[in-house]
Amino acid sequence: MRIVFVCGCLEPGNDGVGDYTRRLAAELIRQGHTAGILALHEPGREWVFSGQQFDEQIPVPVLRLSQCLSWPERMRYAQAWVAQQNPEVLSLQYVPFSYDAKGLPWGLAGQLKTLGKNVPWHVMFHEIWVGTRQGSSVKQMLWGSLQQAILRRLVKQLAPQQIHTQSQLYQAFLARQKVQAGLLPLFGNVPLQPQPFRVNTHDYLEIIVFGTVHADALWREAIQELSQQDRPMRLTFIGRNGSHAKACIEWCTQMQLPVRLLGEQALERISFVLSQADIGLTSTALPMVEKSGTVAAMLEHGLPVLCIASAWQPRGVPSPPLPLHVYAYRVGQVFQLLDSLQKHPPKNRIARTAEQLTRQLSPRRSYSTLL
Repeated sequence: MRIVFVCGCLEPGNDGVGDYTRRLAAELIRQGHTAGILALHEPGREWVFSGQQFDEQIPVPVLRLSQCLSWPERMRYAQAWVAQQNPEVLSLQYVPFSYDAKGLPWGLAGQLKTLGKNVPWHVMFHEIWVGTRQGSSVKQMLWGSLQQAILRRLVKQLAPQQIHTQSQLYQAFLARQKVQAGLLPLFGNVPLQPQPFRVNTHDYLEIIVFGTVHADALWREAIQELSQQDRPMRLTFIGRNGSHAKACIEWCTQMQLPVRLLGEQALERISFVLSQADIGLTSTALPMVEKSGTVAAMLEHGLPVLCIASAWQPRGVPSPPLPLHVYAYRVGQVFQLLDSLQKHPPKNRIARTAEQLTRQLSPRRSYSTLL
């Protein structure tokens, strides 16, 4: 299969969807397909880059276009490059804020339709609209209503042969907009390195904090309870943990709990650290964990993940069931969970995700995306 992905930005390490798309394109190439990526809304000065990016030594053809270029100018470059790639499928990786600073890309669908005559579209909804949480402000709900209208228009104009999202929550939200989306499971943002599978052989509990620490998370309560179990514990912070991690680290230090601060590391180093840990902590809201790249990475590395987020209820749809090996923290209930918080064999998800995508985008298959 020949496929061209369309996203907003491909700056490595600075755009999660761009990193996801590059990894997926490289995996498709590894499996014998042809893939390239078009980035339409790169930040910074006026520039154009046509060349290659690499993922685990796999070269991926890319065209990166600055947002400082006018849309007509960007589309002239894009049309010529897409014609050279001669794709069988165009795949839009959709985040509303990737194509417009206010998340309102009204003209996007019309621009995209000029990219390839008679080339079918696929859409992956990474983000949908704001105001999805119970208790959202009136401003967020009105803003979200505009984003819903743009999303419906995009689906109508592109008439994609297949639509995907990565979470059951977004699948339910899209269904309320009469958009039928299949599930394409998210893979981790850290390539799984070959490591021996090890289950709790050291004399302390290694707890990893990978991903953003949110201010309203129940980290004090959870960490204090974990520190009271029979084995000593150590907390390891790795990657970009955000500004609120500082308060968590200072509190742990005051409580005289062992803390290791690793910060940003090479992906190979992160993979090694994850493989040596026993439990992962996340403060991503429970209904949203399926769309977290850091949660996916911890699960791929065999870690049980304890969600310490504060209560978050979706607006208008039920909360989805928890993914396998993800556990909800409840104050005072850590001891009841300890027997369940056991490591499992690592599993690389990306190969299966790529196989599912190409299978469902086969020209022999056709889907109605509007219910």
